[in-house]
Amino acid sequence: MDFTRTHICGDVAPTPEQKKLYKEAMDITMGGISEAWPGKTTADSAKHFPVYDDDKYKTCSLFQFAHSIGLTLYEGMWISRGFSFDFPAEFKQNMYMAFETYSGKPGLEQAVRLEQDVVITDKGPVLFTLYPFDERFLE
Repeated sequence: MDFTRTHICGDVAPTPEQKKLYKEAMDITMGGISEAWPGKTTADSAKHFPVYDDDKYKTCSLFQFAHSIGLTLYEGMWISRGFSFDFPAEFKQNMYMAFETYSGKPGLEQAVRLEQDVVITDKGPVLFTLYPFDERFLE
């Protein structure tokens, strides 16, 4: 299991900007996951990630990415806009993947980071992350 969540501390409501960032990160994450079907590729998922430095430098900066999980945390396949379009890898049934995304930009006082684990099945991606999204950000 590998997951990341942004939390708000205390019994306070998130600001409109925090809600916007949270929804954006969630949409990016779930968009990438929606493409995780056998026969589809890492390029299909990467198209849901926003343009970032990875596009320019052909890297995987760990801001907008996904990775497979095997016996070790970062074993196997990686997804990044920096290389998945040029070198797409095919999703296969029973792969276990973690989709990690970020919403924010330089100069903002806050940012949001979310992650979901999935298993790729012949019926599509099945969510394995048991910890829920914080509903306060989604109201």
